[in-house]
Amino acid sequence: EDTETESTSTPGFGVVSALCGFLAIVCLQLRRKKNE
Repeated sequence: EDTETESTSTPGFGVVSALCGFLAIVCLQLRRKKNE
């Protein structure tokens, strides 16, 4: 199970991807409020 060797080389990738997904959800929430 050495599939995580590539992810360890870039430990910040998971954090960045998580932040991008979080920001996307926040943007959608704001758009819904503006549309109402």
